[in-house]
Amino acid sequence: QYKATDTEKNKMRTDMGLPADAEVDYCPDAGTFSLSNTGDTFLDGTSTVTLNYSEVGILDLNVSEGAGKEFAIVDEDDTIDSRRYIAPAVGISDNDNIGEKDLLLFIPYQFTTTGNLSSTTGVDWIYISRDVNRSNEAILSGRVYTPRMAGIIEYNITALNKQGEVLKNYTKTCFPDFTTSAPTRNGLKMNVTFDLFMDTDLNLSAPVKGANLYVTDLNNHPIWTLTKNQDLTAGKNQVREWISSLNFENGVGGAKIYFNQYKIYNQPVTPIDVTITDINTSTSWMNQPGATQVFNPAQLNQKLQLRYGRIEMKNISTYGGEINTSWSYQYYNSSKEWVISSDHNSSNFGQYYWDQSIHTGIDLTENGLKEGVVSVTLKTSNKLPYSFKVHLAIDRWLWYNQKAKDYQPPIDTNGNQNLDCLTHPCFIIEFLSNTSGWGGVSNQYLNQKGFGEANNTVQVPVREQNGTQQQFQRVNW
Repeated sequence: QYKATDTEKNKMRTDMGLPADAEVDYCPDAGTFSLSNTGDTFLDGTSTVTLNYSEVGILDLNVSEGAGKEFAIVDEDDTIDSRRYIAPAVGISDNDNIGEKDLLLFIPYQFTTTGNLSSTTGVDWIYISRDVNRSNEAILSGRVYTPRMAGIIEYNITALNKQGEVLKNYTKTCFPDFTTSAPTRNGLKMNVTFDLFMDTDLNLSAPVKGANLYVTDLNNHPIWTLTKNQDLTAGKNQVREWISSLNFENGVGGAKIYFNQYKIYNQPVTPIDVTITDINTSTSWMNQPGATQVFNPAQLNQKLQLRYGRIEMKNISTYGGEINTSWSYQYYNSSKEWVISSDHNSSNFGQYYWDQSIHTGIDLTENGLKEGVVSVTLKTSNKLPYSFKVHLAIDRWLWYNQKAKDYQPPIDTNGNQNLDCLTHPCFIIEFLSNTSGWGGVSNQYLNQKGFGEANNTVQVPVREQNGTQQQFQRVNW
């Protein structure tokens, strides 16, 4: 096996962004090298043989005769050695002539891909979310954020020889490089372990404008992404991503592609069915002589649905210092109606965060979530009547408002309050003190219009104790 020079090793480390002491020419398996079809004779000074190597790597080739068994030993006494021995390679690269090269590069005969479609929710649907986009933004600021609401396409890629055996030398320490300026010797590019495209074929039930893509290894360490955003049409599409040579060990590499649609918070869309038909790998140079041309795909035919979701709560009033009410998690269905997400659970699909909300003087007790509806008890110990506008923190993908701006939490990481109700849900809680059900109505309630002198009759709202219904009683004077 060829050992790289210091200059060549430093070039690979620089190209790959590796530390100064990183192994780049260590190929763990010596492999088996053999000759076949050697024949017993030369014809006109030429013998055609087949070289077999069970691994990948770079071999330093030296073709010579056995001592005392030289082909021209009969001329030993009257012919100089340079005319009698087999001539060494002249040091140029020629794929069709072994006699014209001193190094041989062996790469995989084939790649086989297996994989799976899954989701962060553990089921066959997710909410439309900007969470994948947040992961790409985090990388730009030197942080790592793994999406919490996304579909996941998992790739498992194996490098094989022609006999179907795993090539252990296809590994991150064995001449890895992905640049066109990889080290060369006599015209031969020293690039045993190289990058691959990951090609995903899919069908969509509707167009997806702004599909977000984010790639990691199987341990959720980010991989630089070829494509971060892509508009997709209804019907057949292909998404192409990238896996680095540094993501392979002992012939096996893996990656995960996280994906979702970029959510517009004031524009609901009907559900979108995404079917992953098959996944495979390829290279940009696969049609060149000597390149790997066998790429075995995985047929998946697995489906995931994207749903536009929200959390809904309403303004509420009651008499006394305690209110029992409910909020619901909903999605926008194919009939363009908001319906309850009956299989929503807080751990997988998101929730509200009372401890991160603004709710001065009000305590909350959650009484359970069932079929997409969460029951809560709201209490105050303040003197009645008491009212407050609650600013509720939620998972971003649950935010919707007809006039919504981008989601911003009520309290940021520095403890600053945000009172803009177009950036998160807000609702008013009123704890009333008149147990008779009769009382005055504030001018604010009437939108600053007052009762009006020409009309001495007004309907006063009366809420029941559970805070879920409202009726009106009329006062005449």
